[in-house]
Amino acid sequence: MNENHCHCHHEHHEEAAPSNIYEQAFAKYDLHLHDEHVSEAVHRLVNDRCADYNTPEVKRTLLGTVELTTLKVTDSQESVLAFTERVNRFADEHPDLPHLATICVYPNFAKIVSESLEADEVEVLSGVMEGISLVANFPRDKDSRNRAGRSRRSHGN
Repeated sequence: MNENHCHCHHEHHEEAAPSNIYEQAFAKYDLHLHDEHVSEAVHRLVNDRCADYNTPEVKRTLLGTVELTTLKVTDSQESVLAFTERVNRFADEHPDLPHLATICVYPNFAKIVSESLEADEVEVLSGVMEGISLVANFPRDKDSRNRAGRSRRSHGN
C-alpha cells in the first residue's frame, strides 16, 4: 500500500488547503461516494427511521416548507391567477393546516399574485437570473424572510 492509499480503498492526493468556507466545509467529508453505497445508506435510513418521521407534526412542518412554482413559458395572467386561487382555496378549505411557504413566479406576475393572494403568511417569490429561477425559501433567520424579491402576505399587516 503506497502513502497515498488508505483503508478506505481510494486514492488520496496531496491538495492545497481549502481557500474558502465552502471548500473548508467540503474538506471535512469524504465526497468520493459510490451510488450503490449511497443507495444502501438511504434505504437503511428510510427503513430504520420512517416511523419516527411519519407523524402529523412532521407532515405539518413539511407542508410549511412547500414552494409552489410556475415558471412555464406558457404562463399568463389568467393561468397565474388560477394558480394563486388554488392556494387561496387550499387555505380556506384547510384552516387547521400550516400555510405553504411560497409561491414562485416570474417577476412580471409577482404583482398579480400579491394582489390576489389571500392565504395568510404565504410569501411571493419572484426573480429569474440568466434563466434560472431564484429560489431561496429556507432563510436562516426570521428577519431574512422579507429579502431577495419576496413579499409577505398576511391579513392585518
